[in-house]
Amino acid sequence: MAEDIAESVCLVCQSRVMLREDRSGKLYYQCNGDFEDERPSCGSKLVMGKGRSKQLKAQLLAQKEGQQLANDNTKKEEKTIENQPVRDDWIAENFA
Repeated sequence: MAEDIAESVCLVCQSRVMLREDRSGKLYYQCNGDFEDERPSCGSKLVMGKGRSKQLKAQLLAQKEGQQLANDNTKKEEKTIENQPVRDDWIAENFA
């Protein structure tokens, strides 16, 4: 069975599609209206070559990891900001 990789957009009709990987490692999508957009699906199918599939999958994985790192960093920043004392008028008091 094909593995879902990422959501994408059909190149023909701009409907949302699911990018999948087949057993041979190729990425593909079929525009069949799975997402029930207001746009009708066109039924087109796109299959990428193995080289392009490997390259695109690596880019998507790096992007997903980057988003996870950004989320982790945001959580760390939130924790450190909460622990900091509030000094709204510190500059006015010390440099006035």
